[in-house]
Amino acid sequence: MTQEVRETIGEMISLLWARSFEDYLSSSAFIRFLLDHELCDEWRKYLELGRDNPALYGSSVWNYAFTRFLEHLHHHLPERFLFLFSRLLADFSRGISCDLPVDEIRSALLRLGYPAQKIDTALIVLKKTQVPDPGR
Repeated sequence: MTQEVRETIGEMISLLWARSFEDYLSSSAFIRFLLDHELCDEWRKYLELGRDNPALYGSSVWNYAFTRFLEHLHHHLPERFLFLFSRLLADFSRGISCDLPVDEIRSALLRLGYPAQKIDTALIVLKKTQVPDPGR
């Protein structure tokens, strides 16, 4: 994986982290997402790596794990990455009261090499106003 890819994924994560994404990662909604897409083992692997790293603690463990998780999805499941990432964002956005930075995310996905048309199709759900889920 190139440094540019790592930096771009890091930029996307920074955009999400500014919107309390860490809370989503510890939610039942995220667990449902992982179960629905059969990604529990992958997530567990990176979360354990973060927890085992003595240099990481608190939110840096979650940030590390999610960064490695997204890098894994991008590298090993490139044909499913846009679908999975857009579903993850849609699920997360239901639990927050602010809009996601769709234009910035779109720009980052373009830099990762995804075609504009596929990105626009995947992110269309985020262009709609998201209604917070009261069950969170």
